[in-house]
Amino acid sequence: MKQFNGKTRIGAIVTLSTIAFAVLVVTIFTATDAAAQLGCPTSAGTTAPADHLKCYRVGDSFLNTDLLSLNSPQFGVEADCQLDGHAIQFCVPVCKTITGPVPPPTGTGFVGQALTDDYLCYALKCQQNNAPKRVGVEDQFAARTVALGLADTLCAPAEKLPPPECGFATGTAKIAALCGGACPADEACKFTPEKRSSTGIIAATCACAQTTASCGNTAPPGVAPVCGGSCPETPNGGLELCRDLGGNCTCTPF
Repeated sequence: MKQFNGKTRIGAIVTLSTIAFAVLVVTIFTATDAAAQLGCPTSAGTTAPADHLKCYRVGDSFLNTDLLSLNSPQFGVEADCQLDGHAIQFCVPVCKTITGPVPPPTGTGFVGQALTDDYLCYALKCQQNNAPKRVGVEDQFAARTVALGLADTLCAPAEKLPPPECGFATGTAKIAALCGGACPADEACKFTPEKRSSTGIIAATCACAQTTASCGNTAPPGVAPVCGGSCPETPNGGLELCRDLGGNCTCTPF
C-alpha cells in the first residue's frame, strides 16, 4: 500500500532498469554524486557499496506534467504516461546494516549493484500496463511473490547543487544570522559587524577567513547556527564541506 494525496493506491515501484530508460524526461539530471561513489566505511576497515535507496519526502516548487513514453527492457513500451505534478521524494544511496531482532535474520544472500546517483521521484499516471499480475522477486530480506498494479512512480537521476558561496543572502539585512555559505578548506564563513572609523562607517561584511578551528558552529551566541571551519580532504583527495546535517555541523563530501 502506498499513500499519496490522501488516497490509497496499490502500485509498483518503477524498477531501476526502467529508471535507466527514463532519458525522455526533459528535465533529467545525470551527474553522479561524489559522496555515494566513496561507499561506506566498515568496522573492518573496508568500504561497503551503497546498494539501497533511502527516500525523503520533499516540497517542490517545480511543476512537471510532461507526457512520456517509457520503454522498459522487462515490460516493453508504455507510451501513454504523464508525470503528475511536483517531485514527491528525494532518494540517496545508503548502506544497510540489520541491527535487530537479535540475532538478525540471515537474509537471502542476494547482493545488488552499487548505486551512485541520487534520484528525484515523481507521481506517475499510465493508462497502459504491460507488467504481469504477479512476479517472483528476491531482495536481501526475503524471496517471495508480489502482485503488481499500475506503475505510479518515476524516479529520475539527479544531483545536489553545490552550496552557495559565503556571503549574505541577496536583498537581506547584513546581520550574523544571514551570513553563511561554503568556503575553501581551512577557512570559515565569518561575519564582521559594522564599525565606525575616523573616515566614516565601515559596512558589515560576510567573507571567508582563515581559521584553525575545525568544522562547527561559527555563529555568535544567540543567533541561528552557521556551520563553518576546516575539513580534511576525502581519501581520494576530494573536497569536504562543513555542512548542517540534521542540526549538526559535519564534514561531508559533496
